[in-house]
Amino acid sequence: QMLLALNYLHQNHIMHRDLKPENILLVSKVSHTDIKISDFGLARISRDYPRRLPRSHSICGSDFYLAPEVIKQEEYGREIDIWALGVITYVLLSGSLPFFHNVLHKLYRQIVERDLSFPEQAWKNVSKGALDFILRLLQVRAGDRLTADQALSHPWLRGTNAASFSSFESPTMVRTASQTNPNYFAHGQQYAGGNPDVRRTPSQPNVPHPLEHAHKVNSKGQGQDDRSMGPMTPQSQSDPYGRPSFRGQRHPGQMSSGGPQYY
Repeated sequence: QMLLALNYLHQNHIMHRDLKPENILLVSKVSHTDIKISDFGLARISRDYPRRLPRSHSICGSDFYLAPEVIKQEEYGREIDIWALGVITYVLLSGSLPFFHNVLHKLYRQIVERDLSFPEQAWKNVSKGALDFILRLLQVRAGDRLTADQALSHPWLRGTNAASFSSFESPTMVRTASQTNPNYFAHGQQYAGGNPDVRRTPSQPNVPHPLEHAHKVNSKGQGQDDRSMGPMTPQSQSDPYGRPSFRGQRHPGQMSSGGPQYY
């Protein structure tokens, strides 16, 4: 149903830009019910289609569901909704977020590098088809992701057996204890001072982009991480990871000194 709704939006040249479980509503409390996508406050529509699809450079949405191209402040389109749907699917099948860290720029690094794993305890009973479906939505390069229409035809949704996944991308089935995120449903409301998601909206024009800033460094040269999500204090060093780029791609710290723009 989420894909059908998303396909309808995209066919009508709308990108939602803030898909997450909190914005998926159930029509009733019965087990098999219809759903509705809500909260179109950040949605973007192209008024001159077909000449132009809706595109944007704005940083907006909820941190755990942001696509890599949004974080890197690249031009993006409806593919960001597909990424968010991949994150939602991961959450629904495992109860945990695929990308999680209390320090915002470290969370963003996980997303940009797709530091993704499928811990065996949570995923041992999930089908190979479901894993393939998630990985095809969570592609770092936007053009490599399935469209909503293509995803509707994925073998997992059509009930095809696992033998059909000849190009299945084998995921890592372990994650170190320091990287493991809490159960989304049990603890999702408890981290970061009780704020489950820091939503980037047009009302925050002065919030610095976390990827532009480094760790604080004390007199001994030891990094000091911020311990909660939220805006970070600007630092003199532009590369928060101590390296020149995101695997050969332009680093956000190389962008204009005016900082991110919000629309």
